[in-house]
Amino acid sequence: MHEHPNSLLKVGCLLFIVGGLASALVTLAGLLLSVGSMMDSELYPYVDQMARAQSDGLIGGDEIMAVFSGFVFVMGAIAVIMLIIDLTVGILGLSRSRRPEKYRFFLGWGIPLLVIGGIGTPPTRGGGQAGGIGTLLTGVVTPNGVASLVCGVAAPILFIVGGIQQNKAYNEAHTPTP
Repeated sequence: MHEHPNSLLKVGCLLFIVGGLASALVTLAGLLLSVGSMMDSELYPYVDQMARAQSDGLIGGDEIMAVFSGFVFVMGAIAVIMLIIDLTVGILGLSRSRRPEKYRFFLGWGIPLLVIGGIGTPPTRGGGQAGGIGTLLTGVVTPNGVASLVCGVAAPILFIVGGIQQNKAYNEAHTPTP
């Protein structure tokens, strides 16, 4: 059974695709800039000196750099994983937006992605900002904030509302008329 595509779902899918790409690019660029500033030859002696002073000589700049590098790697991996999820959900959603019987797909992805976007995950939805609700309080007009709201809040809400509309259309099509 093929119907006209649900406009809310199509827009939600496009927001996932574009927002996911933008979020990943902004996050990865921010991570690269962070690593670049940490590697700054003028900053390293200061980091080394402060680490040694605070840890009574047990931890130096090399250890701080290793921990920071590991943290950046994990944040980058999470950003890539979220990009894959956003692209997959957006692309699969486009093909399913015409079929009311696929409403569970949109509700099944919209609700958990809204929870993730609402809570906010710094490495994936804001590149160091709070993301989600925190973005509303700290920086909506930044590239990170816009990507966070588009992909973490707006697209999942469109998925949920569109999924409910698809559910109603499916139930109407499969309810026997008296």
